[in-house]
Amino acid sequence: KLDIAHHQIRLLRPALLSNAIDFEKQYFNSLITARSALLKSSLTWFRNKMNESVNSGQLVVQDKDNLTIQEVYKGCIKSIISLLSCRKMVREFPTSLSFDHARLILLRADIRQLVCLLVCRLLFQQLVANDTKMDKNTKIYINATYTNKKMKEEIISIITDDHGNCRWTKNTLSISVHLCKIIEEKKQEYLKKKSSATATSSQQTSIDDSEDVTMEDSDDTSTTLPPALDNDKIRFAKAWLSKQTQPLSEVYGVLENRVFKSLEEGIYSRSNCTVEGRVKQDFVYLYNSTTSNNGSSTATPGSEDANTSTSTTISFRSSDSSKPGENRESSGLFAFTDSEEFENVYRHLYTVINLHWSVFGQHYCDTLSDRMATNTTINTTSS
Repeated sequence: KLDIAHHQIRLLRPALLSNAIDFEKQYFNSLITARSALLKSSLTWFRNKMNESVNSGQLVVQDKDNLTIQEVYKGCIKSIISLLSCRKMVREFPTSLSFDHARLILLRADIRQLVCLLVCRLLFQQLVANDTKMDKNTKIYINATYTNKKMKEEIISIITDDHGNCRWTKNTLSISVHLCKIIEEKKQEYLKKKSSATATSSQQTSIDDSEDVTMEDSDDTSTTLPPALDNDKIRFAKAWLSKQTQPLSEVYGVLENRVFKSLEEGIYSRSNCTVEGRVKQDFVYLYNSTTSNNGSSTATPGSEDANTSTSTTISFRSSDSSKPGENRESSGLFAFTDSEEFENVYRHLYTVINLHWSVFGQHYCDTLSDRMATNTTINTTSS
């Protein structure tokens, strides 16, 4: 019976995905018709967020009194992403996002983790830069060899408790000790490599002799005592980390805004919103092709997006690849757009926002009709 059920689900899945937008539109339209006040608060919320973004200059528009559908779509992206802020945490989500409450809560936790990793990276770079006992080459080596991926793996293992929960504020001391320890280890590692290279270049010995020296060095390394840590540096790191991992801190706010801005620009750029309000429909089939590696596809026959279903990954990097001269992944404080966490948040938000816009975009435009350039009906059909 289970095999039959799974087989039927596999057969129905493409049809359910292709009809997801129409189903949600029909569902919410019936609610609006039956109880007109049910979604009034959601439309009011969106109107207020749009007015706030436009009037404050956070959303750049050509004319405040003649908004285009593309500008309203960009405002929709900004409004939904703002719900994920821990700095300005909302207690309730709009009713129009009722199907996505659980997803948004999980995404908010993912963004907090990403921002806290950024804070840790900033602290690491600050500790390295403030160490007056190291020369410039040593500092460059330490920052280059301690990769973001390695830092993430080690810090996550520190803050994760037995139940799988991440505790940032309770583990600031452990994180501080770990970062100071890594800096000292990398410093000693660089000095040994430097001295080994100097000794090798000065000696005109045979290959066998050089191998013997290498073996002796490795033996000495294995018996080396752990590096002595500076207690003052650890206290500074703990105090700084305890303050900056709090959502209300200025550093946290700056880094959170940077993440939000990257998400907004990436989603808007990839969606290719037209002047009529149509967005790309590839988000519908984002997680549809579970067997694409075997050459099969579960796309709906005859669907215009059938070729999209063969790709299970929508990458933030691919959305920016068309912009010449930009390399945001390798620039700035921390290459967070190249991290697994950012990619995961980006893919899920891309799906949630575009599905929501395809269902509610017309209602949002209607509630802003007095500020719209033209009252154009949004066509959610893929072009």
